[in-house]
Amino acid sequence: MEHGDIIGYCRIYFILFFGILYFVF
Repeated sequence: MEHGDIIGYCRIYFILFFGILYFVF
């Protein structure tokens, strides 16, 4: 697994997580 892929997935989940929090609250 590429190290860049890990950073990319973390960035995607980070944006989705805060996107859901912003949508709910």
